[in-house]
Amino acid sequence: MNPHPSTSAYLATVELRPGMYMVDFDLLELEMQLHGFDAALDANDLLRDHDRFNSAFREYLWYKHNLSCSTGWASALLRKFGQGEETFRQFIALVADATSSHSNTQAP
Repeated sequence: MNPHPSTSAYLATVELRPGMYMVDFDLLELEMQLHGFDAALDANDLLRDHDRFNSAFREYLWYKHNLSCSTGWASALLRKFGQGEETFRQFIALVADATSSHSNTQAP
């Protein structure tokens, strides 16, 4: 998974202060924000060689964790882990794994 650096920076900010970006660790709200974020990057031709976060993260969850994301990655995580801060922390850990697996496959 290769999100745009701005998307990664945005997620790092959300991790530090989740209450500023979503109510009660609501991953559905975060998923919508990330969709808009990627849409803005794409509209300004900034995505180029980077993945749309939501699409890439859904694929990662499907192929690596066998989670069906037909209604979105947030719904899949909520079904598996429930609502709340612990699920948000699981999301952050999964994103770290997904992005590190991409960097591990890059040529030196």
